[in-house]
Amino acid sequence: MRPRLVSDEVLLDAALLAFAELGYEGASVRALCRRLDISHNTLNQRFGSKDQLWHAAVDHGFKHLVGELLSAVTEAGTDPFDQLRASALRFLATTRANPGLIQIINQESARPGGSRYEYLFHRYIAPINELGLRPLRQLQAEGVVRPGPVSTIFFYLTTYGLGLMGSHPESFASLGDKDVDQEQAAAQAVEMVLDSLRAR
Repeated sequence: MRPRLVSDEVLLDAALLAFAELGYEGASVRALCRRLDISHNTLNQRFGSKDQLWHAAVDHGFKHLVGELLSAVTEAGTDPFDQLRASALRFLATTRANPGLIQIINQESARPGGSRYEYLFHRYIAPINELGLRPLRQLQAEGVVRPGPVSTIFFYLTTYGLGLMGSHPESFASLGDKDVDQEQAAAQAVEMVLDSLRAR
């Protein structure tokens, strides 16, 4: 019987989700191979060790996210508020489609100082922070939005605020809201954030 052909994209999406849900230690490469119905050798030949697979999966997922955010800011034009709104909405749409992106940050941030978290932070988290909050710094300088550390906004947007909506959309139902339109909920949340930022 010929081995089952699975694309690198499918393999890396599945690996990212496994690492995100179970953590690095809990994610078994053999279990992943069984789930995808491929041989252990196939995964080794394509990506090498478990550590190399983790890095490949992270690069695959987060490069796509960075590309989406860059496109959103470019398409929004020159108005900083429009750029901020567009990048927040695209962030939510992208993480909703791939919830493992936020989940893997949460997994690794529980072990700050580790090499995997440092890789995530310096290669993706910090650049995404800079890209997304550049318009906010401009608006602060112009006195349009309230002063304060922009990192506060970054943490709300990417983790337990809007990030939670993207990585755990099933939370709506558990809180009593059934059949929620995800795009409408995202737009409402983003507008609430933007309204709260405006200088009084």
